[in-house]
Amino acid sequence: MTGKDGSQNICQSALILGGGTGSRLGYDKKTLTLHGVSVLDGLITTLAGIFPHVLLSCRADSVAPDRRVTVVPDILGAGSLAGIYAGLCAGTGDYLFVCACDMPFVNADFIRYAAALIKADAEDAARAAPKDIYIYRAAPKPGQKNAGYEPFNAFYRTTLAHSARAALEKGAYKLTPFIESASLRLFDAEEIARFGGETMFWNINNAEDLRRAEALRP
Repeated sequence: MTGKDGSQNICQSALILGGGTGSRLGYDKKTLTLHGVSVLDGLITTLAGIFPHVLLSCRADSVAPDRRVTVVPDILGAGSLAGIYAGLCAGTGDYLFVCACDMPFVNADFIRYAAALIKADAEDAARAAPKDIYIYRAAPKPGQKNAGYEPFNAFYRTTLAHSARAALEKGAYKLTPFIESASLRLFDAEEIARFGGETMFWNINNAEDLRRAEALRP
């Protein structure tokens, strides 16, 4: 089976994390709109144009039915890692693309670029063995000691389901230790700049984030 990006069983599925209750925003993030347009619907449209299978991590009764997506509720633990684990179990292909429902600027060209890198690594394992996670880690800003991973807008190898389950069973719900336990292919700032920069990793947590996003997209 060949995906819409031509990547033959490698990058077949995408997961949208449905988010929590949106307490800082004041409402369910799955209902978030930007200038009157549903952010979730835009994400589904973008991802459905790239992947044969689009998954949505949330309770089945918390979202209106959409034939373009398969709802995958949490099966173990809580939080983002629990959602990723459910997606890794439900996804098809070797890698799962993961983003969140409050990310209005996800870039389809970047996703295709990352998928092409994964495909090239898989086809030439002697040159560059495929990594477990293909992810961006920003450089530290002034005053910061550490840079932060961008776990959403990243690809995860589906075999990581085993380590995700082990972490959740121990009550280890934080994403950073899970990420750092895997082999990584880190995107650098130059690569990210080719696709519009760090804006594609923005998510909307509160009213100020929403105002910034509205100013960026007229």
